[in-house]
Amino acid sequence: MFSALIALPQSSDNTGKLDSIDSGQAQIIAKTLRHQQHQVCDGEALRAESLTAQQLSPGAALLLNLLLFLTFEQAARFVSPIIVLSGADVGGYDKGTAFAFFSSIDSPEHRNCRFYLDRFPIKRFGDGDMDIAYTIAVENDVRPVARILRMIYRENNYYCIHLNRKANSTLYTAMKGLLTCFRKNVELVEKNSSFAVTRGDESVLQAQLVCAEQALKRNKRWKYLINIDDDEFPLRTNLETVAILKALNGSNLVEAFSTNSLKPKVGNKTLPLEVTWYKGASHGAYRREFLQEAVLGQAVAPIRQYLLEHQSFPNPEEYFFPILTYNSKLRLPGACVTAPSPNTEVKFGFLAEICIREDYGVRCMTKYDRSVCLLGNEHLPMLKEASHLFASKFDPNYEPDAYTNLEKWYFDRIKDEMEAGLMPRPAYDTYIYSTLSCSQRHI
Repeated sequence: MFSALIALPQSSDNTGKLDSIDSGQAQIIAKTLRHQQHQVCDGEALRAESLTAQQLSPGAALLLNLLLFLTFEQAARFVSPIIVLSGADVGGYDKGTAFAFFSSIDSPEHRNCRFYLDRFPIKRFGDGDMDIAYTIAVENDVRPVARILRMIYRENNYYCIHLNRKANSTLYTAMKGLLTCFRKNVELVEKNSSFAVTRGDESVLQAQLVCAEQALKRNKRWKYLINIDDDEFPLRTNLETVAILKALNGSNLVEAFSTNSLKPKVGNKTLPLEVTWYKGASHGAYRREFLQEAVLGQAVAPIRQYLLEHQSFPNPEEYFFPILTYNSKLRLPGACVTAPSPNTEVKFGFLAEICIREDYGVRCMTKYDRSVCLLGNEHLPMLKEASHLFASKFDPNYEPDAYTNLEKWYFDRIKDEMEAGLMPRPAYDTYIYSTLSCSQRHI
């Protein structure tokens, strides 16, 4: 396993190009390799020297990292890895560095755990009397979920993480290391229970449901569950989220579009139990009692099984929760009486997630990725003023400064909460949630 790294210094011209390696830098590389090889042979703990930008150029640092990797991969004896990085946070690591950083963690007291968690003021304890469950879908990178967990983690909540079964063993090891930094209320879906997720088919919904089922069975205290992907950012603190969920007044936060727009995709297909087709965002906030019936209940099992049929139609995860929430005759707890969602409560008005899709008729100031606008620096003012729970979507390799800016903004608010001992002034106004159509009229 890759056990030591040298932090890559930034190129002075910010072009990202790697320069040439002079003889002095070559000597540093050779000396470091001899030192590390000696440690490996003696079975000692490996600690990479923290080299600064003045000692190695970007090209030299990259070469040294690669040579160290080859050295340690071939080592027969390997003990207690520690990765020493020169001040960079996980948001500044490249993908491979992050894998190595978290893979080395074998204890909550590991140095890398402390380095990762102590970067920001973190509230570990709950806010108020409501516990929340989160399900997080992870695709192929440990960095985004590591940053999300650091923001939304509380000891009283429950977190289920579904890692795409297609992920390689390196990512799986890194995820296990990351979760070691937290208590037992953060759990990974076991490999034999996870799904190989392919965008557009039923596996996306299967991954959501297996995590929801795990949350229901593994933790009895939470009252609402919020499902997200790892490309999102939490716009609300836990304290604000608790206030929002209470403002829902026992309803579910689910989006549903009119059935008129669905005919090209569902055609003349008829749903079991004579219910109406609805479609909306695949993410939302759901009452525990609702999920108990939606995920495990026998009454709606025919609908669940129908939507999980292999490749019966695209994106069934966008139909499942809207259908169960907006067919009030099914009598599921928290289901909405008014159907579909009012026009003011869909697209940008859907408060679970702010997202700019290609068919919204709004100009994307960055670029699209699978028909969704990537959020970047141009969106920061809007995001900081939004009332939504989460924002989607971000790419760790596209305008990463935007996410880092939001992260600092988020933890500044956490710091204010910790200093005030309550929600700082001006307090977050949950009125917009309490006046939603479903908050006012639901089962």
